[in-house]
Amino acid sequence: MHGREQLRGVGLIGATPFAGSLSAEAPLAETWNGKSWAPSQPPAPSGSHGSQLGGVSCPAAKMCVATGLYFLGNGNAAGFADVLSGGKWTVYKLPGLASNAYSALVENVSCLSTVNCVAVGSYGTRASAGGTPSDVVFAEYWNGKKWSLARLPMPAGGHGAWLYDVSCVSSSRTCLATGGRSLGGSKSAAFAETLSAGKWKLSTPYAIGGEPSL
Repeated sequence: MHGREQLRGVGLIGATPFAGSLSAEAPLAETWNGKSWAPSQPPAPSGSHGSQLGGVSCPAAKMCVATGLYFLGNGNAAGFADVLSGGKWTVYKLPGLASNAYSALVENVSCLSTVNCVAVGSYGTRASAGGTPSDVVFAEYWNGKKWSLARLPMPAGGHGAWLYDVSCVSSSRTCLATGGRSLGGSKSAAFAETLSAGKWKLSTPYAIGGEPSL
């Protein structure tokens, strides 16, 4: 977290049950001015049937990017982002994530500057044992004006993977994204990808394979 950041918390407000297990009504942000917290309500995407924010990165004093998911009318989820600039939130439906046969989850975001952010997540047509979309992992890039989708390399075995977190350093956009990969059945293992010189590569963490999915 940068010392200049003002936005320090995102989440959701409301308690409308969805799909039997998730609750989401509207995004919520809390802004810190050095002395106290103040709530605000970033916009949800048009056509949303409930939404929530889960990741935030603030590369400048008055600029933040928050990522999350919103629910479609067919019961699936898709990714979106809220960008705070000049005291105003602007909502973006992330490209390529609104018409999947299953769902898409955008888990977290890391910004190097106001024009250089990377968000990660997963989408697919089936779920892991824990319910996470597990067919394909992706990154979304923010260039200060729009978002673009990149599909990341997948581990061997064809059982699917997912990404939960991302951290980027240096102006050359060097990133590490972490998550899990399915081993089939109820088994999963740690999984990671690295971004360097514009290319994503698989990076398998030290042996924690074979643990049950949560």
